[in-house]
Amino acid sequence: MAGNSAISGLGDRAARSIAGRDRLRFLDGILSVGVADMVPGMLRYGALLTPQGKIIADLMVFAMEDRVALDVPSVAADALATRLTLYKLRADVTVAKPDDAVAVAPETSAGPAGRRARRAHHCVQRRGA
Repeated sequence: MAGNSAISGLGDRAARSIAGRDRLRFLDGILSVGVADMVPGMLRYGALLTPQGKIIADLMVFAMEDRVALDVPSVAADALATRLTLYKLRADVTVAKPDDAVAVAPETSAGPAGRRARRAHHCVQRRGA
């Protein structure tokens, strides 16, 4: 999935922020979806897998100007952060839990979650910058 997106707080989801000069190249090498060509505002669905192909976490990848937000189920957030930290080696990236924990949703989402995400988009982007 690729396209324009918005962000909003959601209860059963958690966010992890990936920042640093190598963030897109780093994630492109370890996620099941290509992210190297993402520009701010793009959203893609993917997963982090074990070497054996088992899912560690399915996630939404939201490209921002200075970071990438990963939206994952809350139960998988700590395992994802641990695995990303192990994989980073010499890459110029930082993995963090953002102060403004948010979830991402396509702008075309229907219903209350989609409307809430569209309304929150500009506010959260400014706060998180």
